[in-house]
Amino acid sequence: MARKIEETLFENPPPLVLHWDSKLLPSVAHGKDRVAVLVTGKDFEHLLGVPVAQKGTGEQMAELVIREIHRFGLSDNIIGMSFDTTSSNTGLIQGACTRIERELGRTLLWLACLHHTHKLILKGVL
Repeated sequence: MARKIEETLFENPPPLVLHWDSKLLPSVAHGKDRVAVLVTGKDFEHLLGVPVAQKGTGEQMAELVIREIHRFGLSDNIIGMSFDTTSSNTGLIQGACTRIERELGRTLLWLACLHHTHKLILKGVL
């Protein structure tokens, strides 16, 4: 039943924004980060998966996110990305965003999460 839902859910998907964020969930992932990967669009949102990340590098974040995109066949529908502003995501050479753009073969809209940006500003002030 789950496979049938997944197959019909993405028959004709709208343009989508890709979201990911990692959280440390020690009781679930044995001390490793879990990366929540979601897509949203007009009147549409879906959790693609929550894979375990062995390392928090941009290379691994990109690999996990790309694997989820390909698993659902959404490569052509992604128009933007929403992410936190860590260096593993935003690095211009090794960052996850750059790697995802390279894999998809096109430039995407970058939507940096302002919640995390404000934390950096407050950290500098305090």
